[in-house]
Amino acid sequence: MEHVSLPEYHSTISARPGYNRAIGSNVSFTPFGSMYPHATILASGGGRILKTVTEIGSSSIHSSGLSPFGQNAASTIRDTREREKKEMSDLNDRLASYIEKVRFLEAQNRKLAADLDLLRGRWGKDTMSVRTMYEGELQEARKLVNDTNKQREDLEKEIRKLLDDLSEYRRRTTIEHSDFLSSVTSRPEISKVFEKMRGDENSLIK
Repeated sequence: MEHVSLPEYHSTISARPGYNRAIGSNVSFTPFGSMYPHATILASGGGRILKTVTEIGSSSIHSSGLSPFGQNAASTIRDTREREKKEMSDLNDRLASYIEKVRFLEAQNRKLAADLDLLRGRWGKDTMSVRTMYEGELQEARKLVNDTNKQREDLEKEIRKLLDDLSEYRRRTTIEHSDFLSSVTSRPEISKVFEKMRGDENSLIK
């Protein structure tokens, strides 16, 4: 016979009291195929008992004991349960993956925050140390630059003054020389004295 496994489902209907009907022999049949896939009524002597047995996963029923509608219902229930199990498994896997990603990101955030705090502490400390170490030298360098600029300005002023004085000296010298030559040529006696002095100078050189 063909066996059909049913989904995990347990149901028991207890004995129905107060019903006495004498039946000479045991009768077994399967009513309510659509509601109870495997229901058996056992009658013996003075009592009638309705009992359903559906042990899914551990027991099986004969297909000949179910009506076609009952078989279809059992197959539909089984397929639905299998599909639900698969969907639930997929959802669990996705949820586990999301949880793992969230935990990883949280760990990364904590690590980055710690690294950032460490770098901030180091940079702040090193900056203050470097600033303290070189602050005096920087001040001296600034003072030296300022003094050098001032000295350059003073020297430029002095140079301009000297150039002006030199120009004025040259101008005066030229004028005095011209005046001297004019006076010499205008006075013969002075010219003779000048020639005599030049002659004496030449004789001394020889």
